[in-house]
Amino acid sequence: MEGDMAEHSRQFGGLPPRLFEPWRVDREIHDGEVIDCGTVKFHVLHTPGHTEGHCSFYFPDEGIVFLGDICLTVAGPWYGEENADIDDFIESINRILSLKPKIVTTGHRTGVVDSDIHGVLTEYRERFLKREKRILNCICERPATIHEIAQKKLIYREHPTTFVLFWEKYMVKKHCERLIKHDAIELLPDGRYTSKAMAGVLR
Repeated sequence: MEGDMAEHSRQFGGLPPRLFEPWRVDREIHDGEVIDCGTVKFHVLHTPGHTEGHCSFYFPDEGIVFLGDICLTVAGPWYGEENADIDDFIESINRILSLKPKIVTTGHRTGVVDSDIHGVLTEYRERFLKREKRILNCICERPATIHEIAQKKLIYREHPTTFVLFWEKYMVKKHCERLIKHDAIELLPDGRYTSKAMAGVLR
C-alpha cells in the first residue's frame, strides 16, 4: 500500500486514542478449558483462521456456539492480517459443524441462527474456494500482480476505504500463497503470478 497509516486513518478522523492506551492480560485461556460462571458453563474452542488466536465458545447444556469473528455476514469471511490462515479457518468451521449446535451467534450479526445451521456454515466455508477459483481464473487469463488482481474486486464488491483495499490485497496474497503450495501457480521475478501452465511460455 502507498502512503502511511496516519494518512489512511484520516478517513476515520484519525487513529483512536485507545489504540495507544496501556492494557493488560489478566490470564490466558486455552482450548478445551471449561469456564464456570456459576449457573452457566462454557468451553473454550480454539478456532484459528480469522486470527491465529481466535476462539469460539461452546455452551453444551444449551447447544449454543458463540462464533466470535466467524461473522456469517455477506462480507465475510475476513482473514486480512499476517497470522490469519485459510486452511485453519476451514478446519475451524469444520470443528464447529462437528458439534452440531442447535444455535450459533456471532459478534457481527444481531439475533441468532437457529435453523439450517449446517447449510449456513457450509455455505460460509465454501466462500473460500469460490474466491480462490475467481483468483485462479484471473491469473490463468494473464499473469498479474496482487495490485492488479485486487482491482478486479474478486473478494469485495467495492473498496470504500483504503483499509478495504488493503484487506482485499492481503487476502488475495494468502490465496496466491495457497495456490503456490498446491502447485497451481507460481510467482514470477517481476511480482506477477502466473499459472503453472503459462509459466514455461513466459520464460
